[in-house]
Amino acid sequence: MTEQEKHSLIEKIKVFIRENLRSADILESLSLTFNVNYETFRKHFLWETGESPCQYCGRLRIEQAKTLLRTTDWKIQSIAKECGYSSESSFIRAFRQALGITPNQFRNENLS
Repeated sequence: MTEQEKHSLIEKIKVFIRENLRSADILESLSLTFNVNYETFRKHFLWETGESPCQYCGRLRIEQAKTLLRTTDWKIQSIAKECGYSSESSFIRAFRQALGITPNQFRNENLS
């Protein structure tokens, strides 16, 4: 695979991830969808983006959650589901790990 082909594949995968963030098993479906070996793809993705696919997906999910927390009055459980987390507790744990505060604290600090 040429460098251009690798770059093109990574860009397609980034679009796929953004469009399918809501799916809890998005990373598992990448290999099947793009017919690539996951470990090989992971190495190319990390080299190209500076993040693993898991980190990239997690960062996008947190960004989406921050937007929803600022712009909606949805319950935390609904935001967790919308952002592709398997449970409210896994969402809260990931959010706190990424930002150092809970989703409710973030919402309270960012009320308009």
